[in-house]
This record gives sequence, structure tokens and C-alpha cells, in this order.
Amino acid sequence: MTKLIIVGGFLGAGKTTLLMESAKLLAEKGYEVGLITNDQAEGLVDSVYLSQSGSRVLEVSGSCFCCNFDGFVGAVEQAVFDGGCDVIIAEPVGSCTDLTATIIRPLLANHPNLIDLAPLTVLADPVRLFDSLEGRTGGLHESAAYIYGKQLEDAGTILVGKSDLLYEEAIGTLLEKTNSAYPEAVVKAVSSKNRKGLDEWLMDMMQASYLGSKTVEMD
Repeated sequence: MTKLIIVGGFLGAGKTTLLMESAKLLAEKGYEVGLITNDQAEGLVDSVYLSQSGSRVLEVSGSCFCCNFDGFVGAVEQAVFDGGCDVIIAEPVGSCTDLTATIIRPLLANHPNLIDLAPLTVLADPVRLFDSLEGRTGGLHESAAYIYGKQLEDAGTILVGKSDLLYEEAIGTLLEKTNSAYPEAVVKAVSSKNRKGLDEWLMDMMQASYLGSKTVEMD
């Protein structure tokens, strides 16, 4: 079945750049790739930008995946049946959280034979992640900081992005702190700029299937 990789993460984490470089890398390996973008607005700039990757780009606009679940499933079906995609990478709105409950479980329950779903990945900006681990909001409103923490809690894999901006020692410290805070998640560092760690993460996603039953307590 077509592999579906969902990459969540807060605004500014670098998800769109990650999708672009991931699509290029997978295409170089011979995969047919589909990308699904998502935002509350119409006519997404991200969709135009990602079309430069040479991949098939679909968008769910005007609402998030969870508020327009049928639109999300429709985009997946279009990528699978019309696009013949081997791999689909979907990028939810940056303010979305509790994706396991709102997207993953309904998808598996209602469309079990449509795709092979990878563990949920959440991409994190290293500075914002460090602030969160230290109990700081990092300039975010208290409600936004709460959403950010819940995104990380929901993740099967936490990707520490923009690792090219950090010294190796700082990366090691951040990975250790993140592992300690979220022991159920796989934690990796990745750079979309120089592709360091990108291939390893993608191959993990291609080989692993979502098997968890994680429940995030939401206020």
C-alpha cells in the first residue's frame, strides 16, 4: 500500500522545507511522491512552492485536516488512485494538536486498506523546543504554549529540526533532554538544509507502521 507520513509541528518549525527536501530525496530513490498541504486560507503559497519539487501537490484549504476530514481523505485517495503515489507526506496546520484522535484513528478505523500509515512525526524548532523543555513559553501565549506541548506529547517521532544551526554538543544535550521529557517517542535530529539525518528518518518511516494507541489528555 501507499505509505502515508504525517508531519505535524508548530508554526515556523520548517515543515514545508522538510517536505520539499524529503520529496526530492525520495524521488531520487525512484519513489512517486505526493504532498498534501493544509491551511485555514485558500490558495496556499506552500503548495506553489512545493510544486517545484516535481511531486504531485494537493491541498486541503479553508480548514484544518481534522475539521475537514473528508477533504483530507479525498486528497489521500486522489494521490493514491489518480497520482499513483508510492509515498504521501501530509503537513497539517501548525496550530493543530491531538492528531492521533482527530485524524489517525478515524483514518485507520474507516479506511484500513487505503494506506500504510507511518508513526506520527512532529518537527520541532530547536530554540522553541529548548524553551518548552525548560518550562518557558518562549514568547508564546500560554494557550499556544499548551498546544505546542501537546503536539510533542502526541508524537511517535520527534524531529529536532534545523540541526545545522547547532553545535554537535548542543544537539546531543537537546536530544537527551527531549528523550527524558518524552520517553515514549523516538527522538532524532535532522537538517533540511544539508539533509543530515533526513534519509535515516525517511527510511524509518518507510519501514515502520503506526501501531500505537496513545491518548493525549486535552483541556
